[in-house]
Amino acid sequence: MSDGQDLAFVLNDLNARIRVLENKYSLFGERLLIVNQNMIEEYKKLMRNIKGIEEDLKEIKSDLHNVKEIVNGITKEMSIFARKDSLQVLEKYINLWNPMNFVTDKDVNNLIQHSEYVVLKEDLLNILNSQKREILEAVKKELEAKLSAKQSAGPIKQEGGKDGQQ
Repeated sequence: MSDGQDLAFVLNDLNARIRVLENKYSLFGERLLIVNQNMIEEYKKLMRNIKGIEEDLKEIKSDLHNVKEIVNGITKEMSIFARKDSLQVLEKYINLWNPMNFVTDKDVNNLIQHSEYVVLKEDLLNILNSQKREILEAVKKELEAKLSAKQSAGPIKQEGGKDGQQ
């Protein structure tokens, strides 16, 4: 019986080993299933993050495009502005012409005749100079108002562009 016992022992041993391998294989399958599920969840999270990043990128591109349009409008508006040297030339001409001195002799004589007191030449020059300054300030304010009105009108919509220039 020793052969029968040996054979039974070997068969039992093989059977036990097969069961152990089946258990290991079953555990390995379960672990593989869990790993696959985790990978699928991570893939879904990754795809959601990528979609969010793509949306953010589209928004940033749109904002950048709007900023470029605004900057282009501002540069076009700035080309319309009067330059400082042009204003200085106008001021020099106004000072040269001195419109406050455009008083006729008749006006001066009427002033002197109808005034109760004698106006000194220096006082008259001071009055004329102050009126000249007031006129210059009024002209400057009017120019500044026109420039600020052009600025507040908003940026000019750009026709064409990088892609649509003709």
